[in-house]
Amino acid sequence: MVDQATIEHMTLNEADMAFKKRVRTIFEWVDPQDSDLILDCACGRGFYLNMFRYVSGCKLVGLELDWPVIEKAKRNVGHLPGLMLNNANIYSLPYPDNTFDAVLLS
Repeated sequence: MVDQATIEHMTLNEADMAFKKRVRTIFEWVDPQDSDLILDCACGRGFYLNMFRYVSGCKLVGLELDWPVIEKAKRNVGHLPGLMLNNANIYSLPYPDNTFDAVLLS
């Protein structure tokens, strides 16, 4: 499990207290293991993908509908290892059932 000190470090420069609370809640529910495949749907600019990469070697998939947002995510986190970004609609996912060990929808 990701410890509180690590979460505090990851959100150190974040002024939004609600966001900090969401990060804590997400890591209470999802304990990423290196063997996991995790989907962040809709990933936005990649904040959670970056945090998951910081604490784990799991494989990550970010899904986002808006192409301009995917472009921002590519710039922010596209260079990270073990990460794939997809432009798709959550109502028509391009993945088979039971593909992922965990899914974020935040």
